[in-house]
Amino acid sequence: TGKALPTAILTDHTMGDLDYSHSMSFISDDVDQLGKLFDPMNSRNEDFQKLSIWFSENAEMIGSQTGMMIAGTEQIPSNTFQTIYSIDVVDPMATKKAFSTLLKDSKKLLKEYNVELSLHRGLSGQDNGVNYYILASFKDYSAMVKAIKAMFSSNGFVTYSKATMNNVTVEV
Repeated sequence: TGKALPTAILTDHTMGDLDYSHSMSFISDDVDQLGKLFDPMNSRNEDFQKLSIWFSENAEMIGSQTGMMIAGTEQIPSNTFQTIYSIDVVDPMATKKAFSTLLKDSKKLLKEYNVELSLHRGLSGQDNGVNYYILASFKDYSAMVKAIKAMFSSNGFVTYSKATMNNVTVEV
């Protein structure tokens, strides 16, 4: 197993003020090949199970949040891959208005790429003053890369960015 997987790199971070000591990177020119790494069906693979067990016994995963949804699209149960953008919001009402406009302006793109997108007020688990987060869910990793590329270059995102540039600090 693993012969068709992308290049994997385990990095030891020895310098800097970090909350972690190692990171794992996967490199490939084919986003669909990278997407296979995040397929939930991997849990049936014996090698994947061994890696998961090793991580649960030897690694502390950094980052956990809970919150309440403020605005968002309809849930898409078939989307299994998620990304979270932690944000420090100064003006919650302006952020909600800008995010609601983003949803409206991006409705066609969100439907085309089958994206669930929502803004949440953080309730617990945040540090560094983060008080909100944006949750985006996708069918898989490759769908995420394609959707984010389209969204970040869309007029709706430009409008959202301009509306929140003095109001929001993003931590990815």
